[in-house]
Order: sequence, then structure tokens, then C-alpha cells
Amino acid sequence: MGVQRVLVDANVLYSRTLRDWMLMLRLEADGMYVVLTTEDILTEVLYHFRRSRPHADGGDITRLAEHLRENMDEIIADYRIDASYPGKDPHDGHVHAAAVDGRADYLVTSDAGLLEMPGDELPYEISTPDAFLTLANDSAPRAVSAVVREQRGYAERRGYGKTLDQALRDAGCPTFAGCIEEHLRHQSGVAALPRATRRRRH
Repeated sequence: MGVQRVLVDANVLYSRTLRDWMLMLRLEADGMYVVLTTEDILTEVLYHFRRSRPHADGGDITRLAEHLRENMDEIIADYRIDASYPGKDPHDGHVHAAAVDGRADYLVTSDAGLLEMPGDELPYEISTPDAFLTLANDSAPRAVSAVVREQRGYAERRGYGKTLDQALRDAGCPTFAGCIEEHLRHQSGVAALPRATRRRRH
């Protein structure tokens, strides 16, 4: 299976936990997938960041914008919103259009409306971040383990009280959080690292 083209929706990129996992794993599992975005999606991330932090400095917005652009493999420049969009919310039509015209293999989203679209009518697979990251763990557990080690070290240096698996549960990824618990136990010498399994598509 070749490199998977993954369009990541704004609701995933907005979450610091999910964003870090998607982008760090992309680098560690080199060649497994590339991350796609659009100007619409980036704008939506920044909009919600500002809405949730009305007193944030302009530099915070600039740094997030630069971080996102630097870590995207491709910004899909043009896409047509047409009658092929099977969703109910017209405001999500641009995401579907970008996935189609950007030749995405996956759309990773937490949007309930997009997740309800009929999969057999789509030229791409639609996945929750929990399902996609669990799939990545099945396919490349050693890459996931490396990210766990890096994130745990960062959290310890910063004095974060929340564990990696709890942060994932809070971000809506209970299944992947269970995988991370296994990696944490392994790194503590408690459990064996799971072997790579056949990649399952969701």
C-alpha cells in the first residue's frame, strides 16, 4: 500500500492533543501518510482558536498559523463544491470537495454530520481521529512508541499532570488511548510491544 493522502478537518487540527499526534506520527512513520489541508480549514482552526482565547496575543495566532503551514505536506488550492456532496450541512461542503479534488484517501474528522455521510458514495474513506490513530498503531506500533517516548519526555519536562492516555480520552479517542496505555506499560518494562498487524481500513 502506498503513501496515504489524509485530509485532516479543522476540528482535529484545533485540538492540541490530536494535532500533535497526527503531525508527530506523520514524521515518525515516514512514508505512511501525508497530511493535506486547505485555506478554509486553516482559517477555521484560527477562528476557533481566537474564539476560545479572546485575550491571546497576536503572536500566539501567528505562531499557530506558522506551525500549521510548516507541518502540512500540501495545501489544496482549488476545489469545486457541487451536487456530489452527500452531507446535510452546506457549511461542510468545502471539506468534501477538497477531499475529492485533492485525491484524499482519508478524511479524518470529528464532525458528526460528515461522519454520517454514506461511505459507499464517497471516493475516500472517512474516519474519526480515534479510528485513524488506532489504525496507525496497528500498522506502525514502533513509530507510535517513539512518539509516546517523545511526548512523555516533553510532558515530564513541562510538569504536565495529565497522562498521555488521559489526554487522548479527553480528546475523544478512547480506543487509541488504550493503545497508548500499552505502550506506556511496555516502556516501563511491564508489557511486550504489540506486533504490527495487517492494516485495517475504517
